[in-house]
Amino acid sequence: MPKISNVVVCQKNDKGDYDVSAPPPEFVKSKFALFLKAYPKNDWDRDKAMEAVGIKPGQLHRWLKKYPDIKKRLEICEEGIKDWGERRLREFMGMDNKVGMVATLFFLKSKCQDRGYVEQIQFQGTVENRYPKEMLDAVANAAKYGNSRSMINVTPSSKQLIEGNE
Repeated sequence: MPKISNVVVCQKNDKGDYDVSAPPPEFVKSKFALFLKAYPKNDWDRDKAMEAVGIKPGQLHRWLKKYPDIKKRLEICEEGIKDWGERRLREFMGMDNKVGMVATLFFLKSKCQDRGYVEQIQFQGTVENRYPKEMLDAVANAAKYGNSRSMINVTPSSKQLIEGNE
């Protein structure tokens, strides 16, 4: 009988599909725990934190793709930086430090869009187009080339319609 070395237990997820992702090995868990401690100490800079604990570039990205529980833990950790930004904004609101407030608002608009800090409303979804592709291409070409090209008249003239010629 052949010896089985690696066994992954498959469980059904909420969608009814089988989840074949294995839990991360112990060395990944311990290295990631060190990374999570170094992350805030290195000003929330992933590259600096990875360098501090000896994680090679790209390794963290592979772990995040391979192990969903590691990705979830990192997302929870990154909520801390968003909380820090909101605390700093409240501090600057009570002071007369406009430079710090502007920098904090820039940070919040770039990192905390999921919390409502957006410069403009962003639309996510699909838009149905009621015009044929040819018409849109013609408009795009007209905008691109302007009036420098000779135009082709595709509508019949009134003289042709009266005479019955098409």
